[in-house]
Amino acid sequence: MELADFSLRYAISRADVFPTVISYTLDHVTCWLLQAARGLEFLHSRQIVHRDVKALNMLLYDRGATLKLCDLEIGRDCQINMTAEQGTELWQAPEVKVVVRVEISTSQQRGKPLAEYGKPADCYSFGRVILELARTIKRSASTA
Repeated sequence: MELADFSLRYAISRADVFPTVISYTLDHVTCWLLQAARGLEFLHSRQIVHRDVKALNMLLYDRGATLKLCDLEIGRDCQINMTAEQGTELWQAPEVKVVVRVEISTSQQRGKPLAEYGKPADCYSFGRVILELARTIKRSASTA
């Protein structure tokens, strides 16, 4: 397993504090978002929903040139019943929070609230990451 330089969340939160150590441009952000989108596309093509897409789960390597998705611990096959309220609340799609029913037929899911969601929930969370980056770029441009 390789060691990441830092997470995208760290880059966002520290860019204005340590501009000489972590500085990035709109080109960097575009490249990162494209790599994240390709990572999600790869997962979705294999019918996997990440369920916790956020900047903290995007790691930067090679001095910020390469982005990789991480923390697939709660990722699931799209064909399986999804448990409600999975992932980090601020990045959750609304449908993830809506309990449709409580499953009692299988021992693995017994008593867990279920929701009907899939790949679009990851897309919603990815949109939140885009907004997070857009705010940071706007903030750093206004302080320059």
